[in-house]
Amino acid sequence: MSIGVPRLYGDLIYLGATFDFGQMLRLGPTADDVKVLWTTDSQIGAGSPMATPLFFDGVYYGDRRSGSYICFDPETGEKHWETFAASTGGRPANYSNIFTILHDPSDGKSKEAARLFLVNEKGDLIIARPSPKRYEEIDRCHLIEPTYRVMGRTVVWSHPAFANRSIYYRNDKEIICVSLAAEDAE
Repeated sequence: MSIGVPRLYGDLIYLGATFDFGQMLRLGPTADDVKVLWTTDSQIGAGSPMATPLFFDGVYYGDRRSGSYICFDPETGEKHWETFAASTGGRPANYSNIFTILHDPSDGKSKEAARLFLVNEKGDLIIARPSPKRYEEIDRCHLIEPTYRVMGRTVVWSHPAFANRSIYYRNDKEIICVSLAAEDAE
């Protein structure tokens, strides 16, 4: 099973699939020039089958099937940090997932302005600062109740959509729209 989209970053492409499988390839001018840089194991890489990872400022952000959120070097697979705080609140959960969306109001002009919008299976929207040094949560709010029962827990497994300074999110019973605009903005 592989639901997340392969992610291209320069001449690298990341492919994720079920059972913690992930693989980073370096593309070349021909198929014969493609090289496997690393394949996921318990110490290296990610391996989420559901969420598409994000590359930003030379590092990878994504989730692992176990429910952890991870940041690592895409060239080597070496882990910078890993946490359960963004997903399951501190404990492993099989096939847990976190959708990662880059919010960059500066359009690439300021790395400091960039934020990660993380949407977890509990129905939470988390705003985090992208950093290879540590997981840094800025804010969190609960958007919608999980309604889909799987593997002993109730989850939301739909990817959110963003438009008009709002987030659109659904579970199996409803679709919601929540404004992300600052209250004092016109």
